[in-house]
Amino acid sequence: MDIALIYFVKDLLLPPTGNVLLALIAYALRHRMPRFSSSAMIFAVVSILILMVPKISVLIAEPLEQTPPFNVAAGAQGAEAIVVLSGGVYSRAPEYRGADTVNRRTLERLRYGAYLHQHLDLPIALVGGDVFGTGATEGLLMYEVMSKGFKTPVMWIEAGSRNTAENASDTRKLVAAKRIILVTNAMHMPRSRRMFEQAGFEVLPAPMGFYIKPDVGVSSPLEYLPALEGLELARAALHEYLGMLWYRLRYRAS
Repeated sequence: MDIALIYFVKDLLLPPTGNVLLALIAYALRHRMPRFSSSAMIFAVVSILILMVPKISVLIAEPLEQTPPFNVAAGAQGAEAIVVLSGGVYSRAPEYRGADTVNRRTLERLRYGAYLHQHLDLPIALVGGDVFGTGATEGLLMYEVMSKGFKTPVMWIEAGSRNTAENASDTRKLVAAKRIILVTNAMHMPRSRRMFEQAGFEVLPAPMGFYIKPDVGVSSPLEYLPALEGLELARAALHEYLGMLWYRLRYRAS
């Protein structure tokens, strides 16, 4: 299945688009199937409100962020390279005279990769291609930021992959290392780690961008009220669960 079609189907299923689509279907069937229509409409509205509650979205996301941060104090632990995965493009950025650059998620991954390089002095691989064929190759955009913005040398640039599975398989062909430190968002780490291990790497995970922070024992009433931040977190978590399911069906180990 084409990558662009997969992304399109994914966005149709995930909230809030999935909820809106269900509500539209329910409305269209209100005369033919009134009982189903009423139930579906209620589910579409109530489920989106539940997912918007920060306290609930945290519970949904928490199982994905069980990998602890990388222990920099312990050194490289036998790793031979740092692999930083792309996380998207900020297209036609007005503040950069309309040029494409990395988005916030990719920028945060690059910053952490540069931090690890400063402490471990390991070569860096930047991984990411042109997902939608727009001409914005993420690996090359990452190189611009890492080399010029963070003043950090880059050993390898993988610029042909379009998803996490291809990230892993294409990096395996490029990077002559057995054990790597893998940098990506904490929520994305379980799927990424599985793909890179399946490709033949020994992976030392270096998750970053944690949504779930240590419990300090203080709870705010606002955590129980619907908010866009709660929906954003719930959507990100459901995206990963859906991705993990799809990858287990599509990219089984041979």
